[in-house]
Amino acid sequence: MWVLDWFWFILPAIIANMSPVIIKAKLENSRLFIGIFVALCALSLLFGRYGYDEISLSLLLMLLGVTLLYFKKYNWPIDFKMKSVDGNRILGDGKTMFGFLIGVICGTLVGIIQGRAVLGFLLSLGTMVGDSIGSFIKRRLRVKQGKNAPLIDDTIFVIVAFFFVYPFYSFPFYYLPLSVVAAPILHKIANIFAHKVKLKEVPW
Repeated sequence: MWVLDWFWFILPAIIANMSPVIIKAKLENSRLFIGIFVALCALSLLFGRYGYDEISLSLLLMLLGVTLLYFKKYNWPIDFKMKSVDGNRILGDGKTMFGFLIGVICGTLVGIIQGRAVLGFLLSLGTMVGDSIGSFIKRRLRVKQGKNAPLIDDTIFVIVAFFFVYPFYSFPFYYLPLSVVAAPILHKIANIFAHKVKLKEVPW
């Protein structure tokens, strides 16, 4: 069914977008993080198709996992607390190195499990870059950190993800407009659920 084909294609981007908030909310200590990360890597290697791309990216993710422990300890913001010419932060404290890498790692792991490691990596990287671009736009519009910004929060990330994929992979023409329409709905459902189970302070 074409809807399922689309969902299977975009799934790494969806997971990449959701995972930073969920995982950061549950990481009370490094041991828990290591357990989650090892379990995800094991699943990717167990269910992924054993090709050069999958094995190489799995090893890369393990290296990134060690790096994540360092970023988790210091929780460095991506913009290093620098301000733009308008006097506001470039991105804000809500966008950290740790969260960025968590998104890329989790989305890529999904791609490995799907047997499409590079596609999963490109979608995940594009998603996290798009999420940062959204934060940059919000700061320029003087939207306070943590405040909801419809369309900016729930569509930019998926558009940028497709831009990252387009030069390397072909996909049906309807995937992008369908994603733009569906992303706000999926984003809202996921955030409401995360709020209900106390993974987020706000339902957006």
